[in-house]
Amino acid sequence: MSIIRETPHRRWSGIVTRLRQLNVEAVLGTLIDNGPSTATEIAQLTTMSLATVNRMLQELVAGDVVSELPGRYGRRGQRARMYSLRLERLTVAAVVHQPGSLTVIRSGPRAFEPPVTVPQDDRPGPDRMAEALGAAEVLPGDVTCLVAGTVWEGDSAPAAQAARLAADLSGRFGCPVVAQSTVNLAAVAEARLGRARGVEEFLMVTDDGMALVVGGEPRPGAHGAAGSLLTLGNSVLDRSREPAAIPAIVATCLVTDPELVVLDEGRNQVRSPAGELRAALADVMATAPRVEESRLGRLAPALGAVEVARELAFAALLAANSGPRGLS
Repeated sequence: MSIIRETPHRRWSGIVTRLRQLNVEAVLGTLIDNGPSTATEIAQLTTMSLATVNRMLQELVAGDVVSELPGRYGRRGQRARMYSLRLERLTVAAVVHQPGSLTVIRSGPRAFEPPVTVPQDDRPGPDRMAEALGAAEVLPGDVTCLVAGTVWEGDSAPAAQAARLAADLSGRFGCPVVAQSTVNLAAVAEARLGRARGVEEFLMVTDDGMALVVGGEPRPGAHGAAGSLLTLGNSVLDRSREPAAIPAIVATCLVTDPELVVLDEGRNQVRSPAGELRAALADVMATAPRVEESRLGRLAPALGAVEVARELAFAALLAANSGPRGLS
């Protein structure tokens, strides 16, 4: 057995790589948040030295990640030069199936395009998802990352289903693809954009499942199947609005002790169980979680998919531009 010993050179290389990654992340994050900026503005916002910022920017320009723009108000010279992230490097898309529809959203690093929704009653395969993406004018080569959301069937492991769907769509669109359950994607949206912003642990309840979120991320379970209730059959659709669902949610809260329970609006708006659930939780829990209804509506899973896609695209961009330079 060979043992790889950590030499001073190897240790120093690791430190330099991490420092460079932090610097690149700071520069790219500033351009995403603030739009076109001068090197001086980036240095002020990141507290990095101007020399470091200029070096990072020149390397990112050479890597075709950042582009140079003319200075504001016709100003000239290096100090007036503006830098902008090449938006196509962080253009992503999401295609999400929910009972009754397929929704596609295309997004840049800062703004969503209007969603495109097409009817879809049964569980779609990759062919139908590709058709929906085409209807939204998302074509091969257009995006740097794609996230697909669907509900898992009960005949095989969710991880295997996700891998097959991701591989098929990746081959069609020529970009990395990640497939996740719609309930987990809805939970991501609530954690980033909705009622659960700033909440460490919460339970997301939708028409097709429940997701436990810890530290802002859904817990997938040992086999990726956590919360995928539609594997029990289509009879669970809309059951989150029935009285019989409340004991199941209460039992889950007793086991997991979340800070918050978020109920999605569901397809059937005849009744809302929020008040009944609050009363039921108060009867059995001394520190009952808050119960809120989602304000994101049926777009929640698609919005969550875009958030995941943005994070993956940014991580890939960061990894491709954060390696050590000048080390032997």
